[in-house]
Amino acid sequence: MQKQGIIKHVDRVMDSYKKGEITNAQLAKIIENLQKSPIFAMSIVNMADAHYVQSSGLAAEEKQRAKLDFQRFARGYC
Repeated sequence: MQKQGIIKHVDRVMDSYKKGEITNAQLAKIIENLQKSPIFAMSIVNMADAHYVQSSGLAAEEKQRAKLDFQRFARGYC
């Protein structure tokens, strides 16, 4: 799953940072680049869907439509 791959890379970067293999400036640059990438927008969309839509009282069909709308928004944004 793509999400697990991203988490693995984030963990790798953070481990390197904790070991002193990555400087503060390098970490800041990595974060800056992530904010400009489609991954950042997709993460926000996925969090919004999980936090607000999927945990809401909407019917299953409405949740699915909302998820699709979020995905369409993210693709248009990126």
